Amino acid sequence: MRLTESKLKKIILEELESLISNPPSQVAFDTPHGNITVNVSLATTLNERARGLMFHRDPLGDEHGMLFDALNESDQGFYMKNTFIPLDMIFINDARQVVGIVENAEPHTLTRRSVGVPSRYVLEVDGGWCERNGVEVGQAAQF
Repeated sequence: MRLTESKLKKIILEELESLISNPPSQVAFDTPHGNITVNVSLATTLNERARGLMFHRDPLGDEHGMLFDALNESDQGFYMKNTFIPLDMIFINDARQVVGIVENAEPHTLTRRSVGVPSRYVLEVDGGWCERNGVEVGQAAQF
């Protein structure tokens, strides 16, 4: 089957409608430690993505995170301005594959954190979470 521009637009619109009507509330990873699930808060608007976890002072806990949806794939970059807790950032592409991880991002820094490859989603969890749970580049994310 040949993928025409109109078919591609239809697929993208169907995916967006599905996400809008059924936004993910969890992200799961199949790891060597078993299936690991994180309950997520969503950051989809420009304001939500800009604020992220700024001013959040308490650790999220092993079962919680924030999922950012940039709505398209690009080289996403994050910084830790006004962020009080160290974070792991899991970069996930449109195919829902982990394409990069930034571990233990230092709080209160303006260093741009990126993995240098296109991603659409970024899941932020407590620093050290990826190592503790065996989440690695190449694994699938389900949501």
